[in-house]
Amino acid sequence: MAHSLLETEITYLDEVYAVNVRAPILLTREMVARNIHAGSAARIVNVASVSGQIGSPDAAYGASKGALIAFTRGAGRAFASSGIRINAVAPGIVDTDMARVIPEDRISSYLSDIPLHRLASPEEVSAAVAFLLSEQASYLVGTVVDVNGGMS
Repeated sequence: MAHSLLETEITYLDEVYAVNVRAPILLTREMVARNIHAGSAARIVNVASVSGQIGSPDAAYGASKGALIAFTRGAGRAFASSGIRINAVAPGIVDTDMARVIPEDRISSYLSDIPLHRLASPEEVSAAVAFLLSEQASYLVGTVVDVNGGMS
């Protein structure tokens, strides 16, 4: 459920940032520490959101995903020369159980902003992640791949 800025409590803000910013930073730090001297070709793909690029009625969520995007771009550049590629996907709304609890009127509003007029499938998002993990994406660093049906 979206939280308006005026309804955002500190505990909610802390929870959102713990999951969407702190955890990916700590996981990336661990992955980099384990691979920076190993000469391995480590790959990290963060899961951001279109909300991190265009904003969200849930200000804490949108801001946290924007922070994750900034982190991905900066860390990607910082560790690329060590053979560690860090990128992200930025899905729009994905057809999952989580999306099914969004009220129908809000889903209709979202769909009107998506040129493809449908939600993403989990398989479409996972295909973008698989691409970023592949050698075909070997020249992508700090890149955010939009998987949002053209939403902007």
